[in-house]
Amino acid sequence: FEEWWLDSYIEPDEYAIEQFVEETVDNRLDDMSEDEIIDEAGYDQDEMEDEVNELMSKAEEFQEKMDEMQEEIDELQEQLEEMEEDDEEAYLGDEYQEIEEEISDKEIDIGDFEAQRDEAEEDASELRTKIDELEETAREELKEKYMESLQDDIDSEGLEYFTGNYGMDREDAIDYYFHFDRDSAESDLAGETDWGDALSPAYGNYGEQEVDGETYYTFEQ
Repeated sequence: FEEWWLDSYIEPDEYAIEQFVEETVDNRLDDMSEDEIIDEAGYDQDEMEDEVNELMSKAEEFQEKMDEMQEEIDELQEQLEEMEEDDEEAYLGDEYQEIEEEISDKEIDIGDFEAQRDEAEEDASELRTKIDELEETAREELKEKYMESLQDDIDSEGLEYFTGNYGMDREDAIDYYFHFDRDSAESDLAGETDWGDALSPAYGNYGEQEVDGETYYTFEQ
């Protein structure tokens, strides 16, 4: 039988092929180092580390501004206390009110700096966690990418993928990774194909002969 005719009755064994794809990709990844996996997945760990350091530096800068501003507030508070000691009704004066407003403005600024510090620290913490889990994340992403690529190759090439890339016999490849619909092949052969074309492909000729009441068919080879 011609291979093209047989191929029409071959269907992939999805489970077997899925197992083959996953095992093949796992073996490929196992042969790669952690750095190779991370690089291949498109991550730059050094750049991520630099970003963490930059975020932590920003958080420290915000904290320094908060500390400086708190010192200024403390000094202003001392001025108010001195004014109250000198004059019980000092809080009614313009200077006293201006100092209180200045303190209020600085407290608002401290709140803003605190929010920015917390945000920078949170971003740094999230990025640090991502770095700590980077190899696992990169491996999962790379595995998915490799499995999709390998599955596409098998879907495209079919049986030839295994015979061409792994040197497998067609029969072995079919046994391991495909289903051969033998019943349909036999039924179609018997019902639709001329006997001569099927069993005497060289000439397409066959004949009948009666012998002792039995009909025999002869095919030219």
